[in-house]
Amino acid sequence: MKVGQIQTLKVARISDFGLYLTDEEGQEVLLPNRFVSLNNAIGDEIEVFVYHDSEDRLVATTDRPLITEGRVASLKVIDKNIHGAFLDWGLKGKDLFLPNRNQQGGVVAGRSYVVWLYVDNITGRCVATMKLKPCLCPRCTARTSPSKPAVSTAATAQRSSPSSKQARSTPP
Repeated sequence: MKVGQIQTLKVARISDFGLYLTDEEGQEVLLPNRFVSLNNAIGDEIEVFVYHDSEDRLVATTDRPLITEGRVASLKVIDKNIHGAFLDWGLKGKDLFLPNRNQQGGVVAGRSYVVWLYVDNITGRCVATMKLKPCLCPRCTARTSPSKPAVSTAATAQRSSPSSKQARSTPP
């Protein structure tokens, strides 16, 4: 299962809560009922985005986020607390976390900032960072997969094709 990426998964079974989708390795993820069509059947392939919900469970959505793993985008700060900021990444009911340690200078609620999304090595969750040097300068670090990461804004991310390939990367 590729957290933080749009991928095509197969319907394995149907439950009261939604559809259980599987990848090539047989790993399952729930696609909740609010994203399910009455036409979906076992064996169908569905293009989804996979992330962790607020209870740390893997979940799939047919909604398209404004940013995916290894990408850079300008996102608006929705809220702040002592641990960091929360960004609107286009998923209803789920904000993207920008920890204080990943901020450069600090952020203000209501303003937009350019961030890079990576999947945390320890938690497996999608996390944002404003520290862009590792992802923009390929000779500065060998840890970053994309030599030219895709840069998008909220408007261009909504128009982009959900089937585009996305590079895996590691946090800065």
